[in-house]
Amino acid sequence: MSLEFHKLKPKRFAKKSFKHSQESRYWKKFQSVLLEKEGDAGGMLRSDLSFCPSATDKPNLFATAVSARVDIYRLTQPEQGDEENEVKPVQKIQKFKDIATAVQLRQDGNIVLCGEKTGKIQLVELQNKFVLKTYEEHSNQINAFAFKSTMREFIVAANDTNIKVFDILEQQSVLSIHGAHSDNIKRVRYLDDTHIISASADRTVRLWDIRATGQGPLDSVKLSLGAEDFCMVGKMMVVANGPVLSCLEIGEDKKFKKLAEYQSFQRPVMRVRWDATRERLLAAGLDSQMKVFSLEHTEENTPILKVAYKVKLPEEVSCLDISLDGNHYAMGLATGALVIKSKQLSEEDDKETDEQKLIKNALQSSFVSKAKGYKYFYRGQYASLVLPDSEDTAVVAERQARMAKLMPYEQSLKRFEYRNALNQAISTANPEVVLALIEELIERGALERALAGRDVKELGKVMEFIRWKLADHRYQGVLCEVARVLLDMYSAPITLCGDKEAIKMINELRDLVERDIKVQVQLKEIGGQLDLMFRMASAVTQARAQ
Repeated sequence: MSLEFHKLKPKRFAKKSFKHSQESRYWKKFQSVLLEKEGDAGGMLRSDLSFCPSATDKPNLFATAVSARVDIYRLTQPEQGDEENEVKPVQKIQKFKDIATAVQLRQDGNIVLCGEKTGKIQLVELQNKFVLKTYEEHSNQINAFAFKSTMREFIVAANDTNIKVFDILEQQSVLSIHGAHSDNIKRVRYLDDTHIISASADRTVRLWDIRATGQGPLDSVKLSLGAEDFCMVGKMMVVANGPVLSCLEIGEDKKFKKLAEYQSFQRPVMRVRWDATRERLLAAGLDSQMKVFSLEHTEENTPILKVAYKVKLPEEVSCLDISLDGNHYAMGLATGALVIKSKQLSEEDDKETDEQKLIKNALQSSFVSKAKGYKYFYRGQYASLVLPDSEDTAVVAERQARMAKLMPYEQSLKRFEYRNALNQAISTANPEVVLALIEELIERGALERALAGRDVKELGKVMEFIRWKLADHRYQGVLCEVARVLLDMYSAPITLCGDKEAIKMINELRDLVERDIKVQVQLKEIGGQLDLMFRMASAVTQARAQ
């Protein structure tokens, strides 16, 4: 007597207690258009990246410095529903003898400045990749550029503690500030056509008047740690120094005033950028995450930074920038990887609040088709009004259960094709279905059969799912068992065959499991310590009561 096959019921978990805010819905609209992994970048250093500083001419033009070359991208916004697509650089500039450490596009997007580790600067015309000018006045690594509003002059910051101003029509610098700081100058920019701001690793931010540089800086402010980057927010500037974000105000008398300091990171912040379209501050660094801050002011005009959204990344962030129109942002990781995200074209849902949506749905009439089909007339118009007895209801329910369409992984499971069933479940990208199938395989004693006989591609899909959900406590118990079986089954054969890709996957899985076990042990230790503290506190409370 054969047993009836029952459909697989996906695991259902309690709904999350939080809802996506309007802020998170906005940032989730940014779709990855390029994720250049470590292998694609060759493990090379990605030093800097820059969008065209114009919201009207070419805001989608983007340049990045990676090792001894500069890549130029021209980005487009993906349409809603498009799958992830990769973009390729439209141009590659490879005219460097050393590592390219800084890059900056001019406002019109026709010229790009490239700085090398040796201090050499090249002014390159993009259309023909022709080097217009070469400057070799700096003796150490170039860190930053900034063009003047006239697009004819630009300013340079380098590790030789000097600030220089160049004219693209001249062969030499037109202005030099020797010894502007006592340590590496990390960032420099124009406040207006006659004043510049510089930030250095010597823990100072200074304001200069380029008409009278011999008299020294107009003002200087001391920070708690060395500055890495800063951005302007109106008359206020936000400086990244270590894990701290310092808010400074520049008064009408050209003097700095410290407003507030916030430490929302555990490790140093490498880049800060201001999104003028959304009025949000973006910051990223060695914490392997990008945080979006909302800016508010108290009655005393003190700025308040609040974390509105954050993006977790696989590696440390070395550089970050966002386009002036707010439709694209990019991040360079410490491994050389590049992440570019672009906002989808449809934005109507983001502009409407929940109340506006309710009013719109209430006022708009929705057309519902009342046309009857063939099956309706075939069974009879009043068939639904006939109340069958209990026996007929049971027969109908059984017939419907038999006629229920099985999913592909259920069909494979019914035929005892366990390996195909697991592959098809993973291809659905529904973790609840995969978990339910793995539990069914464990109950049948068929987990080893489902995991056996896999090639590198199939094995990679299983390991990718484990890496995705192993940190989730709801999946942890089952996936640890799957990881144990995989390690026992494939460690020795893969080591003997010498496949580098497979060996790398097995080592990553082993490290992932060991890291998870270490975290569990630490949590148990912390739990024991807390239990001891609670017991001691309870004993002290009882002693005082007596």
